[in-house]
Amino acid sequence: MKAEYEEHDAILIARCMMQIKAKFDTDEGLSFIQHYYINQGLKKFGDDGKDAVHKELRQMLLRDCFTPEFVKDMSASERKKAQSAMMLLAEKQFEKTIKGRLVFQGNGTCEWLLCEDTASPTASQEAITTTCVIDAHEVDDLMSSHMDPKVNDEFAEWLNMRYGLIQPCKIVRGKIHRYLGMTLDFSVKGKLKIRIDDYVKNMLEDFPVKLNKDSKQETPAGNDLLEAGKGKLLNAEYRQIFHTTVARGLYVSKRACLDIHPTITILALRV
Repeated sequence: MKAEYEEHDAILIARCMMQIKAKFDTDEGLSFIQHYYINQGLKKFGDDGKDAVHKELRQMLLRDCFTPEFVKDMSASERKKAQSAMMLLAEKQFEKTIKGRLVFQGNGTCEWLLCEDTASPTASQEAITTTCVIDAHEVDDLMSSHMDPKVNDEFAEWLNMRYGLIQPCKIVRGKIHRYLGMTLDFSVKGKLKIRIDDYVKNMLEDFPVKLNKDSKQETPAGNDLLEAGKGKLLNAEYRQIFHTTVARGLYVSKRACLDIHPTITILALRV
């Protein structure tokens, strides 16, 4: 892929790449929610990963999230306030596309910025579930939630005016929605069904022990779950697999499968 940049854009991108490589140039690491540091992500996703990095950096520049400055022109105070960035890559479960995310370590800004000015938090799982249950009883248009569908239309128009100049906002309507790795199914009137099948399928595919159709269990855990283990400590490879699988199981238990939460809690204690 070929791309041309203005000089100031090229300098900024090059510095981001150098800082990322210096901080995360290691083959070690754990993937809990299927995010990868840039070096791991590029190995896994190849050219698709490069395209995702380019797209993320490009939109940051086009949206004027920051402007480049020469270090020699910065005061000592400005240099002290400079923050490091890192690029993460992840595969979007349903679209099967690669997403780049440029994030900053914001704890160094606490001296001069308010916490609410440095964070963009995702809605809590409890808030999402509560809103969706209300939607199952009242509203045809979901996530942008209002009893009058016209209000959702006006909100969609505002979003496109505010954020759609570079790329139109994707508006999804219907009875089935995909959000934060979940499938929210409103097909049955007055009810909400939350599924996370694709995520679980990926967990099983990544797990080295392959299960067959006869591998069934009446409960999420065996009768010996609470007993102290007597085996040897796991080696580095199996330890990483165990940590990653438990972390992914925790994600599943919070999103959709509440019945596995007690089991995941015990396993997390062993981590």
